[in-house]
Amino acid sequence: MDRKQAQSLIGKMVMIDENQEGRFFGTLIEVIAPPRKTWRGKIEIKAVAELPIFKEEGSIIELESLKYTENEIIECNGSKLSIVDEEIECSYKESLTRATMQRWNELDKEQNKMKRQQHALTSFVSIHGLDLTLQDDYHAARVDIRENEQEQEHVVTYTFKKQRNQYILIDGQNEVLELEGCPFEFEWTHNGKSFIGFYEEAGTFISKDGERYSPKIGAAFSIDKKQFDPYFILRNELEPAALESFEKSLQSHGLTHENIVDCHNALLGQLLNAEGNNTFQGVNFLTFRGKQGVVMVQHHFNRTLHDHSNDEIYDRFEFTTEQGKRAIVTYTNEFSR
Repeated sequence: MDRKQAQSLIGKMVMIDENQEGRFFGTLIEVIAPPRKTWRGKIEIKAVAELPIFKEEGSIIELESLKYTENEIIECNGSKLSIVDEEIECSYKESLTRATMQRWNELDKEQNKMKRQQHALTSFVSIHGLDLTLQDDYHAARVDIRENEQEQEHVVTYTFKKQRNQYILIDGQNEVLELEGCPFEFEWTHNGKSFIGFYEEAGTFISKDGERYSPKIGAAFSIDKKQFDPYFILRNELEPAALESFEKSLQSHGLTHENIVDCHNALLGQLLNAEGNNTFQGVNFLTFRGKQGVVMVQHHFNRTLHDHSNDEIYDRFEFTTEQGKRAIVTYTNEFSR
């Protein structure tokens, strides 16, 4: 696009191509074209066209942060701008959902292609009489072994200790878990009997049956790893009626809890960093993948916790399918205003 063409597009939608940092839609506000210099465009960002690339640091893979936010005014070189042939009527949030779904579908295609390539390679190995350890039967057996090993390692084992007048648990990697205010469910053995319960206070645990246990230093405890899963924590935080409504909506989309792909639990982060706050609000982002494709769920939450009265709880679940269909489920407890 040259500067003359850009002048005719003022007030219209253009695309901003930031290469590895993604692509965006925005309204062209002004063309800045000083003599004998590269022209620039001033744009108001309206939507996301394509997500940024993944970045890898060692074993960690993350998406680059979004370069621009909704309604942000930017300036960029004219070489980054192009004409938009279609009308962009969705909101910034809706466009971000669509871009995310598009990336999921791309990853699915890559994964399916890789599986076909692995199958072709296995056939090649068989035809040429190469190492039989690459055969499907052997590979499947190794997968079964790994899955069994993982099932046996579904818990984290801790040792009970006291450090600077604080009671703590330490795992095999010397990671410390402070017990004061810890919400996790623990399992322990005492006098040959197994118990499940919670930490109470002053180095004392209480089982679900109401039996208190004051362990000696060095006593062993374990935690089921699923308790560290953000989605598991989110489900446990919901009121029974809210969870039931959520599960019914999942079923109507052909989904169960097993179809969860990713869970961003913003509420958990707020609760862990509460520091005296009793009001929490925000959005959790959940991604599911089923036979009907990808479904994004935005869980809008509002919590006001009270010491001497009932808590006020509000939940709204917004379902969006990759076909663009939306459904909303709302829950409010009787104590909310």
